[in-house]
Amino acid sequence: MTSKEKQAEAYLKEAELTLKSTKAIFHTSSENGDQLWAQVIKNGYDAIEQAASAAIAQSEEETPTTPPG
Repeated sequence: MTSKEKQAEAYLKEAELTLKSTKAIFHTSSENGDQLWAQVIKNGYDAIEQAASAAIAQSEEETPTTPPG
């Protein structure tokens, strides 16, 4: 397994864990009537970002770290 594949796998595992925690926050919030929707949305966005990073790493492209300019 190449370092890029290992990096992609690590990003994907992190995305899965983040999605799992997003679901836990959502369910707890729903059951308790807490207003944690901003956290649910933020965690969901983080999971998408991590999954996108996994795809970039798998494609052997560089992951941007700073905006061009």
